[in-house]
Amino acid sequence: QKIEYTDWHKLSEKIDEKLSSVENKTYNPFEFLAPGKSTGVSSFKKLEILKDAKSAREARGKALDEARSNIDILTWSIYDDVQGTALVSSLERKIKNNPHIKIRILLDYEISLTQGHSENVLRLENNPNIQILRVRNLDYTYLGEHEKMMITDGENVIAGGRNFGDDYLADDKWTDFDLSFTGPIANEALHLFQEKWNQQVDVQMQIDLGKT
Repeated sequence: QKIEYTDWHKLSEKIDEKLSSVENKTYNPFEFLAPGKSTGVSSFKKLEILKDAKSAREARGKALDEARSNIDILTWSIYDDVQGTALVSSLERKIKNNPHIKIRILLDYEISLTQGHSENVLRLENNPNIQILRVRNLDYTYLGEHEKMMITDGENVIAGGRNFGDDYLADDKWTDFDLSFTGPIANEALHLFQEKWNQQVDVQMQIDLGKT
């Protein structure tokens, strides 16, 4: 059976057009893709599609600059390059300016041990004000953590396909996109992060107790 390829650029333009045509944006903007069918997604208060590296980089920078109480990051990798180092430096500045801010990071265990993906992770781990867990699956060792999301102050979310690295945020080597949004769905994103965090705390406890 032939699978129809969806052109993302055309689709994103269609979503942008739909968003700009309504005044009240507290709704599910993807409903028009499957009219009358529930997508299981909560309503949005504000939604922006980040279609290229520049918009994705700027949105992340703005969210980090404006964060006041919490920064939660879920990613596959924080690269040892300009953009990865920029994230680490930004988090360090946040702590210096606001010692009470809470920062948690979840990232893939296996990739964080490899060249090009390890130095910035160690730098973060050596900061006592940053909590970081390397995501491991004890049953399937090489089942990587590929979900990517950043939540600031429990209200603002950026989620999609981009890691913190030059290939994603300095140029468009990888054709990925993100959604930046606020609204009730932020609670669902925060719940997902907390669920994953607690799961990895349990995994780490099993490792520490020698139960693996």
